[in-house]
Amino acid sequence: TLPFQFNTRSIDDLLTPLAASSGFMGVDLLLTSIWPANVWLHSTNQPSIEPSNTSKLLARLASGLRPRYHFAGQGIHYERSPYRNHRVLLEPAQHVTRFIGLASVNNTNKQKWLYAFSCTPMRELSRDELVTQPDNSTEFPYMEILK
Repeated sequence: TLPFQFNTRSIDDLLTPLAASSGFMGVDLLLTSIWPANVWLHSTNQPSIEPSNTSKLLARLASGLRPRYHFAGQGIHYERSPYRNHRVLLEPAQHVTRFIGLASVNNTNKQKWLYAFSCTPMRELSRDELVTQPDNSTEFPYMEILK
């Protein structure tokens, strides 16, 4: 694959060592060029326009990496409700993921293309701080893809 492309093998090469690591909690930040498939599923708010190209592989990557923040391009602004990275009452509580789709710079619809935030690294947070669930948290959007 070219440096800007990915395939099943490149995703597996990244996720396999993490799956073997018992201490892996997730990552603070994930940046992708396109949106993971079904990221809007179960969200209390929906994107104004669904992107024309999404990726099931990136849904798998986001599931395995469990980012606290996931930013993606594709020229559409969308700030999804935070989603849980665990099944309530079936798995131990984990942190939520906040997905933010960014619009293109100088877009004609004047959608938000910049996002300012502050993120304390997860290694500096207590478990209780890390797994606190915002009131608007929703279910994990990728379950159907991972079956």
